[in-house]
Amino acid sequence: MKNVTLLVSLFLLFAFTSSNFASVAADAVLDSEGSPLNNGGSYHIVPSLIGKGGGLGLAATGNETCPLTVVQIPSETTDGLAVMISSPARLAYIAEGLLLNMAFTAVPTCATTPSKWTIIEEDPAGKSVKISGYANTVDGKFKIIKYQSLFYKIKFCPSGDPCGDLGLYYDETGNRHLVIVANETPLSVVFKKVL
Repeated sequence: MKNVTLLVSLFLLFAFTSSNFASVAADAVLDSEGSPLNNGGSYHIVPSLIGKGGGLGLAATGNETCPLTVVQIPSETTDGLAVMISSPARLAYIAEGLLLNMAFTAVPTCATTPSKWTIIEEDPAGKSVKISGYANTVDGKFKIIKYQSLFYKIKFCPSGDPCGDLGLYYDETGNRHLVIVANETPLSVVFKKVL
């Protein structure tokens, strides 16, 4: 009798665990090789289509004397800077719609603050993505959502307000600012493992 009870218990545990794993795996954000993004892992965020520019990096825009603005690098041969994608949730993988922190793994030598992404409210480009250090930041988190087929878009979700898609704003000097776009095409991206 003990063996039957143990067998049934193990079967139920396996069934419950595997169904939860399948659910998590179905919602997992996948990298360009089809593997789930690791919570706390580092990835290059690049456009999903060829000919749309390179990965993400930093530039000094406006009156900045230090590169604090998140931009897309024009050259499509460049994967850009590595971005650590993490959630405070105790999960091994990043799932779609999970609230996230995004941060470059490298900090410019002129920056005195961490490289965590923030949204700046008052910027000529609109609500721009910058690395932390500004006083006029918007409180909130990022999300990754499936956009087209195997491609994704990144959203910013301010506390208590609807989420907005991230896209590009081209300034007069040619910088491609990562900004919240309203009623425009979001930036379609894939995630490449950092080698």
